[in-house]
Amino acid sequence: MKKFEKGDLVKLKSGGPIMTVSENAKWNAFKGGIGGKGGYDEEQICCNWFVKDEKRSKWFNIETLEPA
Repeated sequence: MKKFEKGDLVKLKSGGPIMTVSENAKWNAFKGGIGGKGGYDEEQICCNWFVKDEKRSKWFNIETLEPA
């Protein structure tokens, strides 16, 4: 799996604007919701982009992103 670094340009595999990576983190999530068994680390990437003059920011699962 590709590692993205702060400052890399990425886009969603499904399309959309070019975004800049601002952070990455591993989140611990649990399969099966409340009371589910086991857990796993899910790598998340925080991306920034602009809509007109307004800055937007959102966390995305790394598997949904590709280099721009």
